Amino acid sequence: MKEIVYTQVYRIISAITAVSFFLPVIILLVKRMWKHREFTWFACYWLIGGIINLIDILGLADTIGGSWINRAYNLFEAPFMLTVLYFTSQNKTIRKALIRVFVIFMTAELLTTFITRLHAITEIVMVGLGTLIILTFIIWEIISYLVKIEHSHFEKVMQFVYAGLIFEYGISIITFIFSYIYPPPPNKDYTDNYILYDISIIITIALASWGFISYGEKQKKPPQKPPARKRNKDEEFMFI
Repeated sequence: MKEIVYTQVYRIISAITAVSFFLPVIILLVKRMWKHREFTWFACYWLIGGIINLIDILGLADTIGGSWINRAYNLFEAPFMLTVLYFTSQNKTIRKALIRVFVIFMTAELLTTFITRLHAITEIVMVGLGTLIILTFIIWEIISYLVKIEHSHFEKVMQFVYAGLIFEYGISIITFIFSYIYPPPPNKDYTDNYILYDISIIITIALASWGFISYGEKQKKPPQKPPARKRNKDEEFMFI
């Protein structure tokens, strides 16, 4: 009975996760915010993740084509996220560091993939390293925000996105450890890891979506006119 309930809960969470991936794009389209480059980059990142997730849900991951698509996504997720962070960061120092790390990491991935012919161990190492690098840059972004005294509304909104991402990639580190370094015993599957990852995605996108919506509502408000200045008696006497 418990296994049946557990399976049903997992299916519900998986369905919510599948829908969540597309929520940021829907918000941008409905709110007509696609002109905001920073939000569009993150929405595209989750959109691609949603498409890959659909491949798993539809059972296409077990096919040769689906398997290669999944492996390619695992390898190029980190470089793509580095690109997203570069085009969305407001910190020049972080942007310069992102360029250098992107070139080094991408070169290392291409060389190791070519030399090892995309060996499974190579894929695991590059995925783990990429996740750790992304998490480091997200923490750096949050710290650079915290040291500032004044913040624009856009910077406040971006903190919802970064807060979600730090949660997502933090959980990814945990699921990576218990999937590859300390995998479950042969008589158990990876369902617990999948549920933990799905929950992290739901929370991440919920935070980012709230930030998108709050920014859109702020943009709709018309600028308030300053109140009319009242003349005092001395000014009226001088005017006369």
